Amino acid sequence: MGKKRREPKVTLGTRVILLFALEHGERHGLGIQRFAERLGGREFPIWPLHAVLRQLERHGFVTSRRDKNPELGIYRRCYRITRTGTAALNEIRSIVEATKKGSMT
Repeated sequence: MGKKRREPKVTLGTRVILLFALEHGERHGLGIQRFAERLGGREFPIWPLHAVLRQLERHGFVTSRRDKNPELGIYRRCYRITRTGTAALNEIRSIVEATKKGSMT
């Protein structure tokens, strides 16, 4: 019996960055990782990133599908944000805007 990997403990900010990475279209893990590193200003190891994407998928924020890379002949998982994920990003934007305007006091 193999060891079961633990789900990483991840901040809300990391989850939001991953949703932003998918806001404008489907991406595979490496594309998401690169976007997250640019936006977050830090390294995002690939294993925890995929674990968090699976969490987001279980909660309905993203969907995924297997895609064959014709150049490499390998399969990769591609992710797309759902309506629920988009609604969550819009809610976050509204909260940030309200905070900037001082209406959250």
